[in-house]
Amino acid sequence: MGDQEIYINNPNISFHVVTRIQEMHAIIGGVGPFDLLIENGVDTGTRKRDLLRSLIYHVADGGRYVVENLDTVHHSRSGGRYQPSVFDIILAAWVAKSGPQIGLGAGDRALSDAVGAIELSENMAIISKSGNHSWKLREEQIRVPSAQTEILNIYPPQEVESRALVETNNAALQESRFPRILKYPEISLRSYANATAVPGQVYFQGSTVLPDSFRHFTRPYLRNRNLKDLGRDVAIGPPLAPRLLPGQFYALDSELPGHFGHITSEVVARLWGWDEAKAKYPELKALVSKRGGGLLAEWEYELFEAAGIDREDIHVHHEPVQVERLIAATPMFSQPASVSTQIVEVWNTIGKKISPGIADGPKKIFIGRKAGSSTRVCRNGADLENKFRESGYMVVYPEDLSIADQISLFRSAQHVAGYAGSGMFNLMFSGGAKDIIVIGSESYDAVNEYLIASALGGNLTYFWCVPDLPQPSSGWQLTSFFSDYEFDFRQDGELLDRVLSQAETTTSV
Repeated sequence: MGDQEIYINNPNISFHVVTRIQEMHAIIGGVGPFDLLIENGVDTGTRKRDLLRSLIYHVADGGRYVVENLDTVHHSRSGGRYQPSVFDIILAAWVAKSGPQIGLGAGDRALSDAVGAIELSENMAIISKSGNHSWKLREEQIRVPSAQTEILNIYPPQEVESRALVETNNAALQESRFPRILKYPEISLRSYANATAVPGQVYFQGSTVLPDSFRHFTRPYLRNRNLKDLGRDVAIGPPLAPRLLPGQFYALDSELPGHFGHITSEVVARLWGWDEAKAKYPELKALVSKRGGGLLAEWEYELFEAAGIDREDIHVHHEPVQVERLIAATPMFSQPASVSTQIVEVWNTIGKKISPGIADGPKKIFIGRKAGSSTRVCRNGADLENKFRESGYMVVYPEDLSIADQISLFRSAQHVAGYAGSGMFNLMFSGGAKDIIVIGSESYDAVNEYLIASALGGNLTYFWCVPDLPQPSSGWQLTSFFSDYEFDFRQDGELLDRVLSQAETTTSV
């Protein structure tokens, strides 16, 4: 009987064959952390080093990570440069706990945090694990079969051409930010056993951070402001004693709870799986968090109810909870350039439920910002809004209206203009193609309006204005993202006049 048969026939041992280190995280992470993890492979120059940098985070605080076969360890060269062995990395990480980080790579800060005492023998290193860590899982990693995760449904990747007809005042930014072909990765509906939810869209399972914690899930560096990062792939682990919450729950939390723009763009994007999950788990409830305690805002309940979630099926939590089963869905809408055409069905369902008919409202609306706004202020906004009023646009301040009135206005209008940002996001519930005009700062690189128009169709005219604080030549900074700006009538007035003139000739009477 071969070794593989022995493992498979032993009920206490599971046997897995993996071809890449990354596949191990989903398999062992869901049942971690472990008190003991033994790595006994033969070194090929980098393999044992790479295993250490990945697998030690699945060991519990005070547990042991054992590296065997040290006699096979050797140094290697890559591109003519010396590459440290796993033995070098272990010692460097241990020294770095109380001294300089000599011999460690840029991504090894978490490793020095994780390595405690070291015991050495002739052919073995026993590392005492220090601290509580979790490995950040990516979407593609959860496809690996795991006893703790069940894939309920999968949709293949999409590659579609944008339905938006675009004109802008900046050809270079249009080319870089508005790709004509939109690529969307495989999306899935999945079920996690024994997951921990922390307010602010942070989800753990075993010794992993689940991919549903990251709103920008396609980016190389996965971040969540409510997660304590130790590097690109590692974070501080889950709370040690979360409150137990029996039952099945659907992940609908936001990294920024209660924020209109993030709820409509990122949470709504995960609603597509609710009906299917509810059919499989009839007692399923939506799990969301609320800053400062209490219940959700009324507009949030109305939005969820329009999507088919009864108010009594919404559970609001204010502390970490461990649930028996967490159902989660890949978002169908995500920055910077991903939108699945299937999300349109969800948008239309919400729009029709909240505003069943097309109201007899204004055909041209401008979504304004009140004086005193704190971020992304158009400094000559009063002049700009007067320009639109003169062209027959009704200036609207969404914060003064109920969610039902907002959506009704968007559904009745043929022409929608406004400042880039969440005020324009009701376009997704507007029921179809519109003529859209957006004014924003060059430093504001979010492209939500383009993604919405790409899915629904319509004409999009986008004006990028010079910001007070440009983005740096290399990198990105938040202060620039929120920078104020001014519309340049001298440079862009001719294009604006032409677009407004076209709106005059196409508006239904």
